[in-house]
Amino acid sequence: MRVIWKILESKLFLAIVSLLISIVFWYYTVWLEGPQVVERIIEVPVKVKNAPERVMVEYNESSVEVRLKGSKNVVGSLTSKDVEAFVDLQGLNPGVYRLKVQTLVPPGVNVLAVRPSFLAISIEELVDKEVPVRVLTVGNPSEGFLIDEIRIVPNKAVVRGPKDLVEKIPYVFATLNVAGVDKDVNVALELRAEGISETSFPEITIIPSRVRVSLALKPGWPTKIVKVKVDIKGKPKEAFDLISVEAVPSHVTIMGPSSVLEKINEIVTSPVDVSELDRTSILELSIEPPEGVRLVDNSNVKVIVELKEKVLEREFLVPVTIRGSSVFLKWNISPKQIKLRLKGPYTKITSLNIQDIGVFIDVSGVETKEAILPVSVSVPPGLEIVSVTPSMVKVYTAK
Repeated sequence: MRVIWKILESKLFLAIVSLLISIVFWYYTVWLEGPQVVERIIEVPVKVKNAPERVMVEYNESSVEVRLKGSKNVVGSLTSKDVEAFVDLQGLNPGVYRLKVQTLVPPGVNVLAVRPSFLAISIEELVDKEVPVRVLTVGNPSEGFLIDEIRIVPNKAVVRGPKDLVEKIPYVFATLNVAGVDKDVNVALELRAEGISETSFPEITIIPSRVRVSLALKPGWPTKIVKVKVDIKGKPKEAFDLISVEAVPSHVTIMGPSSVLEKINEIVTSPVDVSELDRTSILELSIEPPEGVRLVDNSNVKVIVELKEKVLEREFLVPVTIRGSSVFLKWNISPKQIKLRLKGPYTKITSLNIQDIGVFIDVSGVETKEAILPVSVSVPPGLEIVSVTPSMVKVYTAK
């Protein structure tokens, strides 16, 4: 009996028993209950397959969430590289589509869900367009030098991208800084598309992306176009309004050091005294450039001073006269005067006398001793009748 207890209490026996228990537990877990099944969500980048040639593909999501199910050992070790999510563009033409996201996973793994399960796909045709290359200069060369010639090699480039964007590009350009340059320049410059921002539209490609620009200088001074300002003195005569003053040409070109040119924005003519004018006039005036510069063009300009005679209204109290004949020889009028408001050019209105105005009633054919008749008015040409008060007067025979 003691021998049996010694065997049961020995470390070897306990180790054998522990091993047997582990084997039984493993057998129960793996063979009777099966492997442990888990679920897991992995974020996977979306790819495009079977895209047509010479197209640009855009879609609203760059990745999707894929929900997977499988044994813990397999699913737990998966990464985004082990799962593929894609949309298939096989046989599609340019346009906008809503396509299902498809997946590929390792054996033994099931896909429970994909979110989002559909993507909005835009397929846009890529086109090529040949456009001229231009150079935009910034700044001015050193004093005493001018830009003689700019050569660009090549002078044309191909713009490639979506059709609707490419059609908006008239040319491509390179920017050359010539500030302070005092000798010829030969550099390679990056090209940019006119009207298109590379950051906003990275799908635009320019071929070639760089050009060779050669700049040749020559002795000379820079020029600048400045406005001609007419120096107006005095006020028009009382009868006139000053409508406009125009210099022809309205701008002239001056030449000189850039340090002087940058301070000059206009050149003033010799004074024009409009108080001496009584009609629209064309005058020839001289202009003097500021010190340090000279005129490239003629030093004389024509100045058109447009005057317009004022229009006035004036009221007159005019007696009413009788014209025509009737069965009665003598008539009385009530009222004997009317108020007449006239409108016209300043000189005609201010020089007008009552004697120049005709206000009358016609009694021809009147057979009653009393009548209400309309007032007729005649005024010199160029004047407008604004109002006649009253417009009807009473006539009656003398008692």
